[in-house]
Amino acid sequence: MGVTKKIAVLSGDGIGPEVMVEALKVLDKVAALYGHTFNFTEANVGGAAWAAAEAAGETPSHLPASTLEVCKSSDAILFGSIGGPVDQQHEPRWKDCEKNALLGLRKTFNLANNLRPSKVYPYLAHLCPLKPSIIEAGVDILVVRELVGGIYFGEHKREGDRAYDVMDYTVEGIKKPVIFGFEAARLRRKKVTVVDKANVLETSRLWREVS
Repeated sequence: MGVTKKIAVLSGDGIGPEVMVEALKVLDKVAALYGHTFNFTEANVGGAAWAAAEAAGETPSHLPASTLEVCKSSDAILFGSIGGPVDQQHEPRWKDCEKNALLGLRKTFNLANNLRPSKVYPYLAHLCPLKPSIIEAGVDILVVRELVGGIYFGEHKREGDRAYDVMDYTVEGIKKPVIFGFEAARLRRKKVTVVDKANVLETSRLWREVS
């Protein structure tokens, strides 16, 4: 039996709108094949949101409150791309665009687990730089990256010719991706590898203790 879901569509900037058109076609096809109903609601984000607000005479923002409300009332968020030309990063429309929009979404919805699957398909094996013996044995890795803690969300400061970014983690913040990793592994090959730098970093020692 099909499901009915509300999806917030945040196309964003650059190739985002172009990619989103094709992504929505895929979801429409999935809905048709399996009897689902997807209700899409579009909202601005990134430079597109900034420009739209300026055009309307409103206070510009890379992540407007209206966009957050659309996301909060949805079952899922379909995100395109944000950011502008490299030579325009100093302009208000693009300055800190990614940080304000992406990190804002992650923090608001506690999107702590970033999943990055890596799999080598037979018909693409010739493009893989790994040894044939490794490819033949099968490559199927799921990388789980933590997204709402660490250096991105720590203090950032510049003082003259010195700059620093503070990496800060809590036990609770580490637990979410670690638990997800172990639960995912139970459905796969039951192997988990935690990548850290515990011989130097105190935060890595905490990661190892929690894991």
